[in-house]
Amino acid sequence: MAGFEDNEENILYELLVHAEWPLDQEIIGGGVMSLGGNFFYRTITQTPANIWALASSLWAYVRSSPAVPPDLAKLVGGGSGWQLGVGAQGAVVVIVQASTLEIRAKKDDFASVVGKNTNLYLDPYPAWRRVAWSADCSMVGVAYSSGAVEIFSTVGTSIFTIYPPRYHEGAAQLDTSNSLAALLFCDIRTQKIKWASELLLIDYKGNVRSYFVSPTEGYQESHSFSFGKMYPSGITAATLYDNLLLVAGSCKFMNDTNLKNNGLAHGITIWRIINDYPFYKHVPTINEEEYVPPAGGLMSHIPGWQQAPHHDCIFHMLSSPSSRQLAALHMSGSLSIWELPSLRKMKFWPLGIQPDQDAMNPAANEYIPGQKQHLLQYTGPLRSHPADLSWWSDSAVILARYSGAVTVSSVNSLRNLLGDSPEFLEGVPQISESYDRGFLGLEVESRLNSKRLLTGEVSDDDEEYLDSDDEEDLSLVQKTRRLAKSALFWMTDAERFRPSNRRPKIVQRTFRLLCLKSTTPKELFARKIENEEYGEALALARSYNLDCDQVYQQQWRRTSVTVASIQDYLAKIHKRSWVLAECISRVPENIDAARELLMYGLRGTDLEAIIAIGKGEDNGEFIFCEPDVVYDEGLDIDPTEYEVRAQEREVKELKRRHDLLVQ
Repeated sequence: MAGFEDNEENILYELLVHAEWPLDQEIIGGGVMSLGGNFFYRTITQTPANIWALASSLWAYVRSSPAVPPDLAKLVGGGSGWQLGVGAQGAVVVIVQASTLEIRAKKDDFASVVGKNTNLYLDPYPAWRRVAWSADCSMVGVAYSSGAVEIFSTVGTSIFTIYPPRYHEGAAQLDTSNSLAALLFCDIRTQKIKWASELLLIDYKGNVRSYFVSPTEGYQESHSFSFGKMYPSGITAATLYDNLLLVAGSCKFMNDTNLKNNGLAHGITIWRIINDYPFYKHVPTINEEEYVPPAGGLMSHIPGWQQAPHHDCIFHMLSSPSSRQLAALHMSGSLSIWELPSLRKMKFWPLGIQPDQDAMNPAANEYIPGQKQHLLQYTGPLRSHPADLSWWSDSAVILARYSGAVTVSSVNSLRNLLGDSPEFLEGVPQISESYDRGFLGLEVESRLNSKRLLTGEVSDDDEEYLDSDDEEDLSLVQKTRRLAKSALFWMTDAERFRPSNRRPKIVQRTFRLLCLKSTTPKELFARKIENEEYGEALALARSYNLDCDQVYQQQWRRTSVTVASIQDYLAKIHKRSWVLAECISRVPENIDAARELLMYGLRGTDLEAIIAIGKGEDNGEFIFCEPDVVYDEGLDIDPTEYEVRAQEREVKELKRRHDLLVQ
């Protein structure tokens, strides 16, 4: 194992921006809530509506159908609201926005849109949507939080929509109880029939609905199934693994210490996909006939009693490229690696011991002089939790956290192979599976600005505003006084109790499609030079023993010929043929630069250089000789003294040439 760690090499990578979507500015905060009328008027007019809203919430809470676990709701609901789906090993990508769907192709680095639909259903819970491509990329499915699934073609045209049972179009959606835990295209049962693929819709209650789908024939319902017997409280995740279906949730085997190294103890089960009823067959990983469950409490023997589960369930899992391992994210923030198909635990890292789990984004402290502008960062309790997971290779996983930190971590040691610190994306990033030595990521940058500072206008009325930043600095007494004043104003609507208005804030959100791609030193070196990042190119050249001449050659080409540019760039280039070619081909702008360029070329063509070339001692490099023996400096001195010095130099030159010829 130690030997394996020693062979873990860091990944040299570059971060590329493929597309960018700046959204319209959003104004938040500002003003004082004035509900109109006095306290008694509001009590009479608003109490019935409040009672109805409370009753609706209570009904949603106590109804018989299982609800999504609160911990899972926080994890899923903390996303950005946009979805990223990659198909055919990165050949196509779909970006599901608030009400728009865009399809882009790899052939032009996702720069242009090849398919688009601007009539998506405006989902009240966009973070709960799912997106998936069919195997042949002829269809892309979008599952809404209501459980409805819309299928689109490769040009963005809506083909058909599949609605869940008891769906009422136009009815108000109160929760996400019908949202899908998995949206999967499966080709196992469609190899000998006319349908292009099978679509599996698995909700959090554990219900499976199967449909045969085709871009030309529409869809046909195949069957339905329920995992309720194994998972009475519903499931939390599902994914395909070869010809099998992996399901996770809270089951009776959870937290059994006798099964601590088996996937059943963490709620993972394997199901074989079969053609006949019941269509799914549980694949045991233990001898369930001899299994004795741990003794439960007295309440567990009461018929119909089901204690609310508080297990550390898995909410996201994915099999490795070789299908020999399974990586899983737990609600507690833990990461686990499992062997397939035995579901034997290989590695388990609780959140507290994961490297870089508490790393801070350096951009969080970014300050723009003259403006009250800063990046909005996720500061919730899930900040250090993993939000998304993918495989880089069979020996490394890609982790994206709610803080924006992205790492490529070894499955052996969880060491970050990207370097000493994570790569930070803005917002809560989404990541794709690895392809072509890299993966795609979707980030959202949110910048908060003061509305007054954006407009640049300052008026006397600004003194009546209270900045949110200033409010944080108030003492407890001041906050209490302000709260009491707000309560009195709400009850009486008297102007004397009106609190100071809060200054409106403007949020500018920008979504970006990025690619983190591993590269070789030569490829990255060439790109740094092309992007005129010369300092980083030189550092890379020195680290990997690359040719620094290419950096100075590019700088020399892109600048005019001056005395300074000759000293800064041309004088640092070693290749003789290239330097001499530039000395006779470049035309300087002034006489001083022309003289300097000519004299510089002559320094490399002196007898000393010719002899070194003849002996093969130059290695093709530009050789300098002493300037005082090459050309006359033209000093402004007395003619008699000048003649004496010229004779002395001539004697020295003859002696030097004689010594060189004797060698």
